[in-house]
Amino acid sequence: VGGSGIVRGKLTWTTTADLDFHLTVPGCGHVAYYNTTVTFNGGAATARLDHDNLGGTIDVQPNLRVENIAVTGTPAVGNYAFYVHNYSAHGSGPTTATVRLTGDGGTTSRTYTPTLQTTGSVSPTYTVTRTATGATYSP
Repeated sequence: VGGSGIVRGKLTWTTTADLDFHLTVPGCGHVAYYNTTVTFNGGAATARLDHDNLGGTIDVQPNLRVENIAVTGTPAVGNYAFYVHNYSAHGSGPTTATVRLTGDGGTTSRTYTPTLQTTGSVSPTYTVTRTATGATYSP
């Protein structure tokens, strides 16, 4: 899921829509196509988007588009809020995406499948809450 990291997210979809993966980290910072790296927790952690897939790049054959966000280092306890924005549908109509999250280095994970109807639509927020003993997910 989303490369190496303690908190990770992977967004996948199969249409030509330009979907964008977002993450808000505890305390400050927003990772997205316009701000691909955030350092936080006093410099002890970094959250990074691997690349901005505009919908025309097939990352995994035959037609899978992928964006990953990974938090490395020592992530702060708190809420890591992920969501998907349909930046441009490119005439593809509704796009069902898959969002897979882990908050504990891959020991547990959750998968969500939002459908983004049109350009400008936004998925629900999917939250990974890091605690001193692990991670919980909501919804």
